[in-house]
Amino acid sequence: MSDYLTMEKQDGLLHVSLKNNWVFANLNTLQQTLDEIEPGTERQVRFSCSGLKEFDLAGAWVLYERSMDFEELGIRTRFEGFRASHFKFLQHIIDIAAQKEYIPGFFDPKPHHYWREGIRKLGENTIEAVDSVGYIARAILDGIKRPSRLVIGETIRQVHATGAAAIPIVMVVCFLMGIVLAYQSARQLEQFGANIFMVDLVANARWVR
Repeated sequence: MSDYLTMEKQDGLLHVSLKNNWVFANLNTLQQTLDEIEPGTERQVRFSCSGLKEFDLAGAWVLYERSMDFEELGIRTRFEGFRASHFKFLQHIIDIAAQKEYIPGFFDPKPHHYWREGIRKLGENTIEAVDSVGYIARAILDGIKRPSRLVIGETIRQVHATGAAAIPIVMVVCFLMGIVLAYQSARQLEQFGANIFMVDLVANARWVR
């Protein structure tokens, strides 16, 4: 007996009834519970899903993986009793698995050109640094040659306006960007039952350039 499933054996059939919440938050427990299923002499496993309360992609994935383990052992598996709102997650996993299975070379390791990428990035950063240094040096030389072109008062005013005076508006913009990011990602994370990671996503978004 488990909090997430019950098993019953009858005439060569192992009947597994799923119940409660098969979601991302319970992923480790679900994996351990499924690993404990031992068909024995039964050659068919039937998953009955009418007792499910909540179901997401994480639950669908571990359930599908376990059914594939049985199939490799020559044990037939089938699903029944899914509600439409739950079955869409399992169907999504099955479609992805089928697509990956028939793409030639999908699982082949991709070559990693570390030296090539490193040299390319080094060249790009070097060109960008030289360009910036050249622009600054040219501006300084122009100021030395023609001091009359330097407007000291206006320069200081612009530095203040785009620096300290801009802090409030920058704070407001960052706050609104966080709201938009959280709102847009909420529906995507919900599909995987990963709403608990929304705060981490928004907090770490500042590292994305």
